[in-house]
Amino acid sequence: MKLGVFFFLSVVMLLLPHQTSSYISIGVSTRGLDFMKNAVLDFLKPKLEKLKIQDFSEKNYAISKIQIQSLNLGRTNYAAKFPNDFTVSVSRASARITANWKAWKRIGFITVRASGTGTVTGSDVRISQDIELEKEKNKPAFEIGKCKTSIGDFKVKLKGKNFLLTAIYNLIIGFFKGRIRREIEKAICKTAVKELGNRAKDLTGKYSVSRYLALGSNINLALEQSPRILNNRITATLNGQCYSIEHNSKQRFPFRRQINPSLPSSTKMVYLSVDEYMLNTLLYSVYQNNQLELKLTSRQMKLSSVFGRTITARELVRFIRPLQRYGSAPLQFGLDASSAPKAQITSSGVTVTGTFTLYVNVEKPDGSTEQVFRFTVRVNASLKPKIDDNRIKADVTRFTATGVDRRGFPQSFIDTTVDKLLLNRLNYLLRSITGSGLILPKLYRFKPYRLSVKTKTNVIEVGSDFTDY
Repeated sequence: MKLGVFFFLSVVMLLLPHQTSSYISIGVSTRGLDFMKNAVLDFLKPKLEKLKIQDFSEKNYAISKIQIQSLNLGRTNYAAKFPNDFTVSVSRASARITANWKAWKRIGFITVRASGTGTVTGSDVRISQDIELEKEKNKPAFEIGKCKTSIGDFKVKLKGKNFLLTAIYNLIIGFFKGRIRREIEKAICKTAVKELGNRAKDLTGKYSVSRYLALGSNINLALEQSPRILNNRITATLNGQCYSIEHNSKQRFPFRRQINPSLPSSTKMVYLSVDEYMLNTLLYSVYQNNQLELKLTSRQMKLSSVFGRTITARELVRFIRPLQRYGSAPLQFGLDASSAPKAQITSSGVTVTGTFTLYVNVEKPDGSTEQVFRFTVRVNASLKPKIDDNRIKADVTRFTATGVDRRGFPQSFIDTTVDKLLLNRLNYLLRSITGSGLILPKLYRFKPYRLSVKTKTNVIEVGSDFTDY
């Protein structure tokens, strides 16, 4: 009953706004919190139902095997307070508790002994727990505040020997309604806080500030500041800047970010915005890692579903005159980025543009190669993120490749080379983002459901509900 808000935010951030250096903004709506609240209550309820309270022994009685047998959590609510305080509450809960008891009372010259079992029905149980959302060493942290529990109505039924004697009956009933009630209230809070603390330690410990994406590049997932509560939703910001592992996270980029991504107005449980700048830092890092130096050998051409054969010098001699002295020697094609490609996000989708050098090599019998032709190709690739089979897909849908000074080199070879080399690499990069769990991770035992995705100026907006596996 106290884990709903905490658990949801912890797992979301294990993936995963307000400061100017943030490029991923993530939000949790009240629908999301309600869903996770119910799920976490299912998680916590069995632990409370197994709750055992320590045995007690006093001058005239002893109580043992005190245990909650069943628990109905009633109504649950959240009270959110700016900037980062939550109170999670349960009301109208009820519980059934059992215990063994023994009592003895000296009446005149006789000591009367009694023993039996007691069944308690506690109703109008109220529980509240304060949680403060924090940041510590660029990771999410959670300070567990005050816990309060009260049992409004406490009915006791006794079974056993001699307990109907007024002195014995009043003794046991008084003890149950006093000491036992207080100990149960304390034990509920103690157990909930313990489970909350264990979950906090476990999830915060698993949080990774840096995560590998693809092609020698990491993404910085440092939490920029403590999560914020405003207008019944929680928002958080992650740095979101990608960088080359070789050049580390302090590398500089030859471009500036445009805006700080704002969160969309969404009825989804979880929603986020990814800044265009993040995509550009990834493309730049991939370029720095020399992952945009691409080659298609004669063997790869032969195995290719597009070419299906080896391309020889003789076939292209009429376009590239220097090839005439190589006869039927096999050729290979390559693309080399002249600079890092740039991504631009608009309402129509995402466009990636770049300038490449396309070159043609001759493969010699001794295994060496000789470059015989090269020219500049400007590439413009477009994609529109969409939902397919409850997954986000972002493959390149169309492209243009314009050769500069190609001197009659066939456009079909330009298109095929760009398609086989560059677009395959771009699609792989896009899948590494959407398939890594970075955009929408699995949360505990839940999976994204009824996803939505759209593009706006400078940002990609994603929303999702969640459902149980």
